[in-house]
Amino acid sequence: MTCYREILRISYNTLTTNTPFLPNNVADLTVPDILFDLCYRCLLHWLYLHFTRNFNLWQKLGIPYVKPTPFVGNLKDCALQKTTIGEQLQKIYNEQSDKPYVGIFSFDKHSLLIRDVELVKNILVRDFQTFMDRTLAFEDKFDPLFGNIMVALKGQLLYHFRTKLTSVFTSRKLKMMFYVVDTSGKEVAECLKKATADGKLSQDQYCYKLHCKIKRQKLKKF
Repeated sequence: MTCYREILRISYNTLTTNTPFLPNNVADLTVPDILFDLCYRCLLHWLYLHFTRNFNLWQKLGIPYVKPTPFVGNLKDCALQKTTIGEQLQKIYNEQSDKPYVGIFSFDKHSLLIRDVELVKNILVRDFQTFMDRTLAFEDKFDPLFGNIMVALKGQLLYHFRTKLTSVFTSRKLKMMFYVVDTSGKEVAECLKKATADGKLSQDQYCYKLHCKIKRQKLKKF
């Protein structure tokens, strides 16, 4: 086991620096140890090539992009649980304020972050049929709460609901809804404040606990 740990350490140093692979005490390594190291290094190189295979896409297309990190793309802080996906995207959005759009990478998947208002309108209205599928995927059977919300619907189901709801979200009706949304939001905030007044749970923890409770009740029906 000690020998394997030494091989892992040497392999890591070889990938991150220009140090030679073979240690001074190469005679102590057996044939299985060397084969294990070769397989391990091949696996690391394959993973590296696989997760970085699309990293030159935006450069080829001449689109400005944020330089990605191998394996995690532009979501390094999210992968390390230092921030949320929303905060990370907001950070990129603010940093690229001089560009109408910017290319990003979600691990090895390429995405385009749109900042220009007219482009957003074209995507959501004029060219909706081309962009109607979502990257988020929730299985309504296992997650009924999020599996049936608008941001999670895809394909013809989303197209059907959007057609039905278009007449609801007119400018006049939205203005009439502002009071209801504002009042309901204040009621929810007050409810959360009372539920977490004892300090045992934060508001985020209480919402998550409530979500899990609703999910368990829905799953009992299946």
